[in-house]
Amino acid sequence: MRRLPEDWDAQRILEWLRENKIKLSQIDFLYVPFDKRTDCNIELAFINFVDHSAAKKVYSLVVRQNRDHVFDAVVNTGNIQGLAWNLAYFLARFGFRAIWDKDAPRIFSNGIQLQDREEISKVYASLPDEIIEEAARFVRAELGSSTSHGLSHGSRRRAQQLTWKLGEDSETREPEILAPKIAVGTNVVQMGIDGSEEELLALLQDAQAEQSFREETFPEEAAEHAASIVCEPSPQNAPELVEVVS
Repeated sequence: MRRLPEDWDAQRILEWLRENKIKLSQIDFLYVPFDKRTDCNIELAFINFVDHSAAKKVYSLVVRQNRDHVFDAVVNTGNIQGLAWNLAYFLARFGFRAIWDKDAPRIFSNGIQLQDREEISKVYASLPDEIIEEAARFVRAELGSSTSHGLSHGSRRRAQQLTWKLGEDSETREPEILAPKIAVGTNVVQMGIDGSEEELLALLQDAQAEQSFREETFPEEAAEHAASIVCEPSPQNAPELVEVVS
């Protein structure tokens, strides 16, 4: 979904879903990344649906409203599928402290958003170790390809050329670099805009929390992963500001 209105936040998306008879019991994850410098969304949002029929319904809704000029939007497939995998990706990318940020993912259970900090912490703490380890490898591969694919180390955007392939052996799998294309059979809708303003978020503020989380989860990889997250790009690789939330 491209050209998400820049004044939309997660609450506005929930209102939009309700206005169009989409029950919140049909989603379990909503993430609308914000640019912390401007306190505005970066025209990206990610929604995970609990079944394919709900995702298809929203897809048809967006196509219809785009046709009727309600807004100019196109739905794209997310490259990470499932509640656990999206949460693990967020942890690996931004650190445990980021789950309390204003734009942190919203988690839903049976149509009710989790609000209690203890409940939210338990959801993250219950993520299987193998998924968190996969997420760390995926993030390293994603950031490793950032120079060639235009993704800065501080960006809240995802590298769409990388697809987290689920259902394969987690011990031997590495993320596969693919040519951009729409996948089939996903239950994640990514709403965004090609070429939206790229956020240059300073992850240094999360470095300590990120490093601590890595050391507790898989200490043998902590040093390498933390370096890949917080290192500043060299001048020749410095990201450029470009004009450009599932």
